[in-house]
Amino acid sequence: MTTPIRSRRRRLAFLALGVLAIGTATACNDFLQAENPGAVEVQDVSNPAYVGLIANGPIFGFQQAWTDMTYWNAQFTDELFNRAVFVEEGQIDRRELFSDMTYINAFIYAPMQRARYLGEDGARRLKSLLGDSATRDLRVARALAYEGYSYIALGETMCTTPINV
Repeated sequence: MTTPIRSRRRRLAFLALGVLAIGTATACNDFLQAENPGAVEVQDVSNPAYVGLIANGPIFGFQQAWTDMTYWNAQFTDELFNRAVFVEEGQIDRRELFSDMTYINAFIYAPMQRARYLGEDGARRLKSLLGDSATRDLRVARALAYEGYSYIALGETMCTTPINV
């Protein structure tokens, strides 16, 4: 049996939800319109104002790829045992490796190829933006170094590594 107080509270709750739903529906004219103020537009990629972002791209790419590569290679070589949190970890520990296992591409190969590309592309863009001073700029040297580290990591961990194919 419902008391008058409960009934009144329910009505007020439904009324509040209705007002909230109507307010939400009418408050947004472009509900699916999204803006990303942090994104660099295509025409601005060669803008000298973004030299810092271009220089930091290879660092970010390599750090992200290196952590994944270190973890999964430790799984392969039995330097790390993580009690099979992921299905793949148990399969690796039992040496049940198959060519269709997606973690090899998702966590090792693709991130390191992305890091290699970010180093190569970043160095090329920095050289273009900085002109004659590029040979003396530490950011260009750092981008080239991270590109080189990526080549080394790919060469040490992959049987075959196609580059720019």
